[in-house]
Amino acid sequence: MQGTVAPAAPRIWIASLRIMGLFRTGADGRPLVSDWDFVSGHIEGIKFWDSQIDGKSDDELRAVFAECRRRGLRIAYEKGRWPLPEDLFGLELSKQLERQPSEAEALDHIRRDRGPMLTAFETDVWARAAATSEIARLKRISDAGGIDMMSFIDLDGAVLKNVFPYAFALTQWGLTDAPEEKRFQHGFADPATFIAAFRRMAEIIRAEVPEARHVMYRVLPNVHFWTYREAVRPERLEDGRMVYRNVDFHRFREHTLDFADVLPLIAANRDIFAGVTTDYPFELYSRPAGNARYRGIAADTMRAGLSFCPILTAMSAKDSMADWSRDVALHRDRVMREARPDMLMVQSWGEHPTWDDFLKPEDDPTGFLGIVADVIRAVGATPRSSR
Repeated sequence: MQGTVAPAAPRIWIASLRIMGLFRTGADGRPLVSDWDFVSGHIEGIKFWDSQIDGKSDDELRAVFAECRRRGLRIAYEKGRWPLPEDLFGLELSKQLERQPSEAEALDHIRRDRGPMLTAFETDVWARAAATSEIARLKRISDAGGIDMMSFIDLDGAVLKNVFPYAFALTQWGLTDAPEEKRFQHGFADPATFIAAFRRMAEIIRAEVPEARHVMYRVLPNVHFWTYREAVRPERLEDGRMVYRNVDFHRFREHTLDFADVLPLIAANRDIFAGVTTDYPFELYSRPAGNARYRGIAADTMRAGLSFCPILTAMSAKDSMADWSRDVALHRDRVMREARPDMLMVQSWGEHPTWDDFLKPEDDPTGFLGIVADVIRAVGATPRSSR
């Protein structure tokens, strides 16, 4: 249509359990992956897992960040379990013991206690406790010469994990002996209370590491855990089984949260939140109800002036490189057509790519870099130097 402006190609980031392979050198000192100029010239940056940063020595970090700088890349990292549900249990139990509990004591507390209910005073204590590890990590990044390249921190599941800490503690740690009624007891009373505590934590971090004040946060809700503008509707089938409509992942069932209650909180705190990142966009190609929910979250996020970033990853990363590559392409095409995001993350935390797959050159379509190159071409990403 005349006068219509085509949407800009999304910014592309990459992440992998083996992403540090890009910076490995052989016995002769030469990089094991020397040919990735096309990929590095078109992506915006690399997202690390927090433990990938923690596991490197100071000298190794300096080398990694120096290579990112040479190639003009931004950096970020993901916190898969932060702020931690066990922070809530630890705060509650430490009041009883008047000391920091051991892990065994904390696990036993989870099994039998009523659960943590945080007051306004305790949220400030929690904010200071939760800020500690990030302050140390950001200072390490700063000392290694990377803080000015640092863009954002992805927060995987932070809201649900802290509003319903028992549900995550039970399923992640296998504490199945706890009574069913305990699983949905609250830590923070609601998303607003958690976001207020999170904001206090961010303020503490920025005060302690002022050179990191530009670093933003992205909420990473696995949206199949959530509802969106529709209540969960329990329904008993003829064979007696219960199904729960309007939510795809039944760990929470009717105790899940509506993302429509969280999005305005993120938008109201845009000085610390840059946007929303979503894992596993299965909803767009396998579940009709989830498709509508996913598209609604994407559209409303971007309408609120926030960035929206689907992660092009899939559970098939556990099966084979060919299956993972196929699903990345399926998800890529669907989200570009129906969600039109401003950002994409090509990521695998699974068994594939293997090291051999990862170290393949970017012109090999069966390797990680080759798949990233295919995504770049498919979405029409332009060279970073021309933006």
